[in-house]
Amino acid sequence: MMENNDKTPCNEHVKCMELLELILDGEAKDGEKDYYFAHIEQCMPCYRAHNLESAIRTVLRNNVDKKEVPADLVHCIKSKIRETV
Repeated sequence: MMENNDKTPCNEHVKCMELLELILDGEAKDGEKDYYFAHIEQCMPCYRAHNLESAIRTVLRNNVDKKEVPADLVHCIKSKIRETV
């Protein structure tokens, strides 16, 4: 049962969004996942954010064509990065 409705702000929203990124990227630890999924069961704003971000990633993963980047472009980008570091 959701304790936090749509109109109630979440005090943990920033933390949850950081955890969401880790989870969706496959980088979250078990404890972080446990906390996050328990939280979104109780918090509607974070639950909605989770569903939206998951849907966006699914659409991007399934509908964006992956194209090989030309080697000279990769070299140029890496050179520019080295120049700024």
